[in-house]
Amino acid sequence: MFLRRALNLVIPTVLVLSLLLGGTLLTTEAKDVVQAVIPPDESKIPHYYGPYPNWALSPLTLADATVEITGGGGTGATAVASVGANGIITGITITNPGSGYTSAPTVDITSATGVGAAATAEITLSSSVVAINVITTGDGYTAPVVAINGDGVPAATATAYGSVDTLTLTGGGLGYTMPVVDFDMPDMPGGVKATADAIMDASGTIVGISIVNPGSGYSKAPNVVIRDGPQFRALNRQQFNAGQLARQQELLSPDAGSNIQSAPEALPGTINAISDATAVATIQVDGISLDTFGAGYTTIPDVVITDPLGTGGGATA
Repeated sequence: MFLRRALNLVIPTVLVLSLLLGGTLLTTEAKDVVQAVIPPDESKIPHYYGPYPNWALSPLTLADATVEITGGGGTGATAVASVGANGIITGITITNPGSGYTSAPTVDITSATGVGAAATAEITLSSSVVAINVITTGDGYTAPVVAINGDGVPAATATAYGSVDTLTLTGGGLGYTMPVVDFDMPDMPGGVKATADAIMDASGTIVGISIVNPGSGYSKAPNVVIRDGPQFRALNRQQFNAGQLARQQELLSPDAGSNIQSAPEALPGTINAISDATAVATIQVDGISLDTFGAGYTTIPDVVITDPLGTGGGATA
């Protein structure tokens, strides 16, 4: 009797301790019994790797499939397929309608992971603009604008891209020790950032700038910044001037601070403020990229390139 009562006390105690300790004291058979009695709550226990679906991660969008358009007697047509959740093709976007097609070309959709998608191509007599060729690059553009004038409805649209053709120094600055010329990044994907060298005299004033690489892919003239040192270790010229002012105030008198200005001429003697050099760039038109192809053209439209924000000219296409 005593032994039976002892077992009745020991067994529940072992079960409770096993549950608290992660089941390390239970045998495999005992664990199966406990799990059968107390099944896991699928709504509260996250199963990132199974056995239950993880709905937060399962509907991921896969990489776009590759679309190849061949045959039909024409050339130049390209398209991109969008892939949605569970690897389903959700749409195909034409990126270039091509030209010269006399029959429907073949559309092949390929992917590293997916199979089974199919599409057909249709030819319409839309008479779209498929390319614009630059004849002369012109010069001095600030932000060239392309207009395609013809009888197409809707009209085709395009963007002009170019490279830096001139750099005009508008202020030489003062106090430079290691000038570095920096340009904005190009607007067109794959464009090349322009580079240039600054010419400095003995007083640290920039007296000239020479273009090293005109870059490419600029839809507008890039901003130009002339730093004193590399971009991420350049001298903070405003902070330097503030320090110079503080030193000058100490040299003059404790009460002279209210009369000191930040201009270089307000600091006599050997302690001088420094100022930034400034420059302005312009671009020439090297190429024109179609944004939309338009439709319904019966004759080749005219291409007009203007510069509403600047004085550039001479580009034709």
